[in-house]
Amino acid sequence: MQEGPSILYLLGSAGAGKTHNLAKRYLDLLCQEVPEGLRKDHLRSILAITFTNKAAQEMKERIIRYLKENALGIKEEVNSELARSWIEFILFHYSDFQIKTIDSLLFSLLRGLLSEMGAKPELEVNFNEKEIINRSFDRLLSKMNTKNALKKLLQEVIYCFLHIEERRGFKIEKHLRERLVRLFSNEGSSGNNIYFQEDPPFEIFEDPLKWRAWEKLRPYRAILSLLVDEVKELINREGIILGGQWTKILKKLFNESDLSYALFRVGFSVKHIMLDEFQDTNQEQWEVLKEIVEDALARGGTLLFVGDPKQAIYGWRGGNWRLMEKAFREDFPSVPPERRIKESLNVNYRSGRKIVQFNNTLCKVLADPKFGELIIGLLFPKQKPLKKDEFIKNLQEIFAHQNQESSREKEGQIRVEIIPAEKKEEFLLKVKERLVKKVREKFEEYPKGIAILVRKNAEGEEISQWLSEEEIPVITENSLRLKRAPLLKGLVCLLRFLDWPGDELALWSALKSELFHDLPGFPAQRLEELLEMQKGKEGLRRLLQIQFSEGFKNYLESLSEKVGFLSLYEFCQEIIRTLRLFERFPQGKDILRRFLELVHKAERLGIKSLSEFLEFWDKEGSEERLGTPEGVEAVRILTIHKAKGLEFPVVFVPLTDWPLKKENILKDEKGELFYVKADSAPADLLELQNQDFLSKVIESLNLFYVGATRAMEEFFVYVYANVKQKGGQKNFSHILQEILKRIDPKYGFQKA
Repeated sequence: MQEGPSILYLLGSAGAGKTHNLAKRYLDLLCQEVPEGLRKDHLRSILAITFTNKAAQEMKERIIRYLKENALGIKEEVNSELARSWIEFILFHYSDFQIKTIDSLLFSLLRGLLSEMGAKPELEVNFNEKEIINRSFDRLLSKMNTKNALKKLLQEVIYCFLHIEERRGFKIEKHLRERLVRLFSNEGSSGNNIYFQEDPPFEIFEDPLKWRAWEKLRPYRAILSLLVDEVKELINREGIILGGQWTKILKKLFNESDLSYALFRVGFSVKHIMLDEFQDTNQEQWEVLKEIVEDALARGGTLLFVGDPKQAIYGWRGGNWRLMEKAFREDFPSVPPERRIKESLNVNYRSGRKIVQFNNTLCKVLADPKFGELIIGLLFPKQKPLKKDEFIKNLQEIFAHQNQESSREKEGQIRVEIIPAEKKEEFLLKVKERLVKKVREKFEEYPKGIAILVRKNAEGEEISQWLSEEEIPVITENSLRLKRAPLLKGLVCLLRFLDWPGDELALWSALKSELFHDLPGFPAQRLEELLEMQKGKEGLRRLLQIQFSEGFKNYLESLSEKVGFLSLYEFCQEIIRTLRLFERFPQGKDILRRFLELVHKAERLGIKSLSEFLEFWDKEGSEERLGTPEGVEAVRILTIHKAKGLEFPVVFVPLTDWPLKKENILKDEKGELFYVKADSAPADLLELQNQDFLSKVIESLNLFYVGATRAMEEFFVYVYANVKQKGGQKNFSHILQEILKRIDPKYGFQKA
């Protein structure tokens, strides 16, 4: 980067080594000539921002590795003595090694600023907004018996929900909660219920159709207004701050104070800022970050950001790919044009040549205005959206720049199977047959390198069942949840019994688990016979004391006597030591360590007793996940969102009939909620609905691109061709078929 304020925009498609480039440029900034006494200030002046903890850790590891390679003379990019001294310095001042997630950066700034203002900084962060909303909704429901007006309102909400959502069945409450969570997350988390006011703005009265669209959602607005109040009361009572809420608070604090002075007061002195995955940044996050960048540039600093609009798949949580170009061209007028540099990373280091050629051609098709017109015609057979040209232009801006070359010697393989079927059930049966056969074949060659990518976790669970039935080992997101681990199921049942010795069902479940298998004092066959005899009966504890007196005394009685005399963490350690769980279950060490981390987290949150911990476990702890184990011979099944940033030798995308559905509850530019129905909504709301729908179509195209670019050696995709459907609701497989018609097989893929 040049001297003085400057901006560098690295535009890199999937597999182009964006993280590698960031780490290298961090190294360049770090190893500038700096007087030894100023090294701490220099280290703290460089800030790299990522979107996940894993990405932050990976970048730290890369930078340390590059320094080591230069220190040992393996590489000669940096003076070896300088590299060695920087390694030592970073290890001694690791807290000043500023590579953070965007959330951790914003939260640390908020804590510092609140502390400076005299507010208490002991904030408890809760990223589980859904859990907070559900707890608040439960409190609302509990007031129903005492307040008839609330009961009447809830009946109106349910009627409104059934009418608008057109849902039937026995899971109305579950779906209603999901809808309220979505609506609340859009605006209510700000703590401001202005968008849920019960009286419409005056201009809405002037348009009868718009007023009717507004009026339809009056019950929703009323319940959401009450829900906001309940949430505010809960977070104030428990000292919680919702994850993501701090961007609003920081923005307010920045607006009300001298930013440079405020940052100086909290010891934040950054001159060089690097931002990874910029396309996932939302408007509120950028408004806060922009202030920090402006401060750095004013002191002659630099902004470096990397991004790829084709991988923008977080629109549902506010991610806005358009911010990148705006940041480069408009947001910082103090940076002269000659110091704004845009570079494209055009080499793919991940995928074989045929896979790269396929993805190049995919992007070429999508950037063609004629294809954009075709998609519009497919999705809007009757009346075209007014802003269809904007959709076509967006496709061009997103996909036109892809023209990669592969650095790999291997050709790679792509196989696309278009599967005709009259019904979805028939398609799934055919996919199951093909997928299981192909996975079994590839598993022999790549036992640790196969990934199956899906849109939703429920699809992943179904595919997991297919493979498990054929005894093919599988790892899914759900299988990594702590509550799924058999060892922890037994341990939690034991904790329930120790918390309340009258809970004989918990005792029976603990003894039935692997926890007590082959434990001295509990002969396996005799214990199994007793458990079968006592299934569903009382008196198990008394019989254990008589028939297994030694085992009962050495384990159950011994542990019972220590309840309340040790801290929660120490008590759980004592159980693990007494039952020799590490020695007896070496394969479960990671699970047990993760459980102890969770116990430690609970203690930090002020949870002291066993009963409080079990309540914490039931509410949220059991949903915690084990980190994905490395080097395990199993097929990974994960969502495309989770797979972003990862790579696998073999990738399957078996289900591509992703729904493309218009939202019927929308918010206009002023934040007003409307019910939009095709035959009764005004033209401006119908156009708003169309634009929202087309943005989701683009996100689906981006999702497919992300899935297709995870593969290193082989990529398999199955496409649903409904042989009966002539018109009606379209799904993503219809668009995909049109794309594939325009990709010549000479570009390296087999079509079946």
